[in-house]
Amino acid sequence: MHECLTGHTPFFAKEQPDTIKKIKAGLFGNEYNIDEEPFKIIKGLLAPDANKRTDLVEVRQNPWLLGQLEVFDEKTSSDISE
Repeated sequence: MHECLTGHTPFFAKEQPDTIKKIKAGLFGNEYNIDEEPFKIIKGLLAPDANKRTDLVEVRQNPWLLGQLEVFDEKTSSDISE
Protein backbone atom coordinates (compact mmCIF):
# COMPACT_ATOMS: atom_id res chain seq x y z
CA MET A 1 0.00 0.00 0.00
CA HIS A 2 2.87 2.36 0.85
CA GLU A 3 4.47 1.69 -2.51
CA CYS A 4 1.16 2.17 -4.32
CA LEU A 5 0.69 5.58 -2.72
CA THR A 6 4.29 6.80 -2.96
CA GLY A 7 6.20 4.70 -5.46
CA HIS A 8 8.73 3.93 -2.72
CA THR A 9 9.26 1.18 -0.17
CA PRO A 10 8.55 2.12 3.45
CA PHE A 11 11.84 0.65 4.66
CA PHE A 12 15.04 1.74 3.00
CA ALA A 13 18.67 2.01 3.98
CA LYS A 14 21.88 2.07 1.98
CA GLU A 15 22.91 -1.34 3.31
CA GLN A 16 20.65 -4.39 3.36
CA PRO A 17 21.38 -5.26 7.02
CA ASP A 18 20.21 -1.77 8.00
CA THR A 19 17.02 -2.22 5.97
CA ILE A 20 16.36 -5.50 7.76
CA LYS A 21 16.87 -3.82 11.13
CA LYS A 22 14.34 -1.15 10.17
CA ILE A 23 11.82 -3.77 9.08
CA LYS A 24 12.20 -5.75 12.31
CA ALA A 25 11.84 -2.59 14.40
CA GLY A 26 9.02 -1.18 12.28
CA LEU A 27 11.00 2.01 11.71
CA PHE A 28 9.72 4.11 8.86
CA GLY A 29 8.53 7.65 8.56
CA ASN A 30 6.08 9.61 6.52
CA GLU A 31 8.55 11.58 4.43
CA TYR A 32 6.25 11.23 1.41
CA ASN A 33 3.43 13.01 3.27
CA ILE A 34 0.84 10.28 3.02
CA ASP A 35 -2.50 11.49 4.39
CA GLU A 36 -3.17 10.55 8.01
CA GLU A 37 -5.84 7.90 7.43
CA PRO A 38 -3.97 5.76 4.89
CA PHE A 39 -0.78 6.18 6.92
CA LYS A 40 -2.58 4.72 9.96
CA ILE A 41 -3.49 1.68 7.87
CA ILE A 42 0.09 1.27 6.69
CA LYS A 43 1.48 1.62 10.21
CA GLY A 44 -0.97 -1.00 11.42
CA LEU A 45 -0.14 -3.44 8.65
CA LEU A 46 3.60 -3.04 9.16
CA ALA A 47 3.60 -3.29 12.95
CA PRO A 48 6.43 -5.63 13.91
CA ASP A 49 4.41 -7.20 16.75
CA ALA A 50 1.92 -9.55 15.10
CA ASN A 51 -0.46 -9.15 18.06
CA LYS A 52 -0.68 -5.42 17.39
CA ARG A 53 -0.83 -5.69 13.61
CA THR A 54 -3.98 -4.58 11.82
CA ASP A 55 -5.83 -7.53 10.37
CA LEU A 56 -7.61 -7.70 7.04
CA VAL A 57 -11.05 -7.28 8.61
CA GLU A 58 -9.98 -3.98 10.16
CA VAL A 59 -8.46 -2.82 6.88
CA ARG A 60 -11.59 -3.67 4.93
CA GLN A 61 -13.71 -1.69 7.41
CA ASN A 62 -11.48 1.40 7.38
CA PRO A 63 -13.54 4.47 6.43
CA TRP A 64 -10.78 5.93 4.25
CA LEU A 65 -10.39 2.73 2.25
CA LEU A 66 -14.14 2.31 1.90
CA GLY A 67 -14.31 5.85 0.54
CA GLN A 68 -11.60 5.07 -1.98
CA LEU A 69 -13.48 1.97 -3.10
CA GLU A 70 -16.64 4.02 -3.61
CA VAL A 71 -14.76 6.48 -5.81
CA PHE A 72 -13.24 3.59 -7.77
CA ASP A 73 -16.65 1.92 -8.18
CA GLU A 74 -18.23 5.15 -9.39
CA LYS A 75 -15.44 5.76 -11.86
CA THR A 76 -15.43 2.23 -13.26
CA SER A 77 -19.23 2.15 -13.46
CA SER A 78 -19.30 5.35 -15.49
CA ASP A 79 -16.47 4.08 -17.72
CA ILE A 80 -18.35 0.86 -18.43
CA SER A 81 -21.66 2.59 -19.21
CA GLU A 82 -20.08 4.98 -21.71
